[in-house]
Order: sequence, then C-alpha cells, then structure tokens
Amino acid sequence: LRTAYKRLWEDYPEFFSLTNIVTYKAKGTPNGTEITIILANNTNIATSESLAKMNTEYFQKTKEVLEKLIQEGKITKEMTQREKAEVVYAWLSDNVKYATDNGYGFTGYGALTRGKAVCQGYTALNNLMLRYLGIKVQGID
Repeated sequence: LRTAYKRLWEDYPEFFSLTNIVTYKAKGTPNGTEITIILANNTNIATSESLAKMNTEYFQKTKEVLEKLIQEGKITKEMTQREKAEVVYAWLSDNVKYATDNGYGFTGYGALTRGKAVCQGYTALNNLMLRYLGIKVQGID
C-alpha cells in the first residue's frame, strides 16, 4: 500500500493539491482484503462536494492561464521544455505570493485562485501547468 501511494504521489503530485491527509482502512472479505484510501483536507474548510468543485475549477483555471500565455505568444510550440518551464516559473513568481495566512496555502488551488501559497501550493500548481504543457514532472520526498 505504501509503495502504491508513493508511486501515485510521485507520478501525479498535482492531484494531491487539495488534500493534505491520506489515511486508509482495510477490511477482510471472503474474496480477499478491501482497502480504501481516503484523501482529505485537514483545514476543515471544505466538504467532499466542495473539494470536487474546487478540483474542477483548479484544473479549468490552470488551462485558462496556459491558454492565455499561449495566445500572448509567451509559450510557443517551438520552445524547448526548459523555456516553457521558465515561462511557468516567471508566471508563478509574478502571480503568487508566499503566505501562510490562508487555509488553502498548501494547495495549488490556493496559489491559483487566491494568489497565495507556501511551497507545496507553488509546487502543485507548477507541476500541473508543466504537465498540461506535456512536460513530465515527478514528486520527490
């Protein structure tokens, strides 16, 4: 279970942007063991329904930011992956401020919608933007 979770987090870190608690429960069944992984947010600011809505908004707004950067000619097909990553870095630097005073500060959602985040929020948004640009990203411990 630990290996599966670690692999999922390494390959898709941006999907953990709105969650910061991972728990699991196991139940024996006649056919084997049933394992449920529970992703939650410990800030008590969201229900599962509102988290789903925020996740959809997070992905959509991220695409909109990238589309605008492409329309403005800041990202082009001719650019290298490094050049595209530098544009994303510059956008993040200009649009997200380091702050721990909001409940969403540990999320890419907070970085994108509130313009405030700690390193985890910056990283989540950065990774999602790069992945949408076709650049492979991987989380590390």
